Amino acid sequence: FVSVGYTWWVDAVGFASDSTAAFVTPSPVATLEVSENPVRGSGVVISWPAGIGSPRVGIYTFTGARLVSTTLAPGSTEYAWDLRTASHAVPNGAYLVVVQLDGHLYRHRLFVAR
Repeated sequence: FVSVGYTWWVDAVGFASDSTAAFVTPSPVATLEVSENPVRGSGVVISWPAGIGSPRVGIYTFTGARLVSTTLAPGSTEYAWDLRTASHAVPNGAYLVVVQLDGHLYRHRLFVAR
């Protein structure tokens, strides 16, 4: 850059190279899985990687309303949801499944189309 005689300057220049850890391909991340998606039956099985703590499962509408909130026994890796809230079956639509376990947050979109 040539700045002699100009009224501007260069600030906050950074350098990077392909030998830094920033360009290393990350290893595959463990994910949350569902038995079928879209769900056309009367239930779905949600599974996640094993951990040592008690998994907390939450299922939400896409507008953020919580439908299911439960804590499972330590070592659990699955939750079977019968597509019901406390009193009635959920309507067709899009939902968000969230599992918190050992400081990790797993999320998955779930579509119900019966």
